[in-house]
This record gives sequence, C-alpha cells and structure tokens, in this order.
Amino acid sequence: MKSYTSYLAESKKTFEFKIKIAGRCDNDLMEKIKTAMNTFNVLNISKPKSLPIAEYAEFPQMGPIEVKLVEVELEYPTTPSQLGQLIHERTGLHSSCIHVRTKLEDLQFSSETVKAREKPALETEELESVSGAQEVVGQARRDSLLKELEARSYEFAAKSDADGKTTNELPTNTTSPVGSKQNKIPSPVKGKK
Repeated sequence: MKSYTSYLAESKKTFEFKIKIAGRCDNDLMEKIKTAMNTFNVLNISKPKSLPIAEYAEFPQMGPIEVKLVEVELEYPTTPSQLGQLIHERTGLHSSCIHVRTKLEDLQFSSETVKAREKPALETEELESVSGAQEVVGQARRDSLLKELEARSYEFAAKSDADGKTTNELPTNTTSPVGSKQNKIPSPVKGKK
C-alpha cells in the first residue's frame, strides 16, 4: 500500500491559463507579469506569441489591434478574474488590455467562434426557409443596392451663379439699431372719443 505522501505527490494538479495582452509586450512587461504571478508559484510560462492584427472578441472596443498570447502553468489554484486583476495591479496595464482564460475555456471559446464563422448569419437554414427573405437581405439584393448607389446622381443646394463673396463682403444695414427709428407716441390731446 502506498503512503499518503506518495498519493499526494502523484495527485499534484496544475492550473493552466492563457493570457491575451492587447498592445506591445516587451521583456520588461513580461518580467513584471512573471513576478506578479509568482504569488501562485509559476511552474511554466511561455514567451509571448504574436497573434495576427485583427478585431478580437476579447477587446471589442479597440478595433484591429496587435495581441500577444502568453500561456502560464501555475501550482496554486486561482480564477481568471483574480489573475487578471493581479496582473493589472502589479504591471500598471489597463484592465481592458488584459484577458485571462483557463485553457479549457479557451478551447471552448475557440470552437464556438469557428462554428460561428463557418456560415454567414443571413445564409442559415432558418432564414433561407422564409419566403422572400433572400430577396430583401440576400446577395442579389446587396448587388442591386450597390449598383443603385453607384448610378445615383446627387444634387447640391449650391447656386451655380455664386460669385464667391464671403459674409464680410455682403452689404449690411447702414442704419443704427439705436435711435434711428422713433417710436410713435400717441397724442394726449386727441385721446379717446
């Protein structure tokens, strides 16, 4: 029979995370991240891998951006939100530039995004079965709309005989607004009849 310590040694569980960092990630920042995560006893940390410049679902407000991926293996348990908050506090990176997931969450998320990108939303079976839907929003409608926009002529409100004068050159009133027109005062003699 095995001793308790041998069971404990065999049952060591590690906790793997994938950290995405928006923007540049230099060696100094990586050292800060590594020292921040030493709280959870870092077993393994990968070098930052550059992902293609694109719009990422993790950073929707940033548009197309350079993202670095760092894979981390920790000895002590933690949650992605705790790890993200720790990195934010210790490195000074803005929290919207850091996204942490467990390895399992990342696998599930990547498989869902691949499924979502397989077919455009307007060409799904449920929308294809609706009568007249593709004529309103389908490829044929899009092509006809683009041709219509190209052929459209635009009219402008500008006059063709404009002489190019500015507002400073336009004639203005020559009478003063103060004292040039007298109010009519009723005569007390005529009065009411």
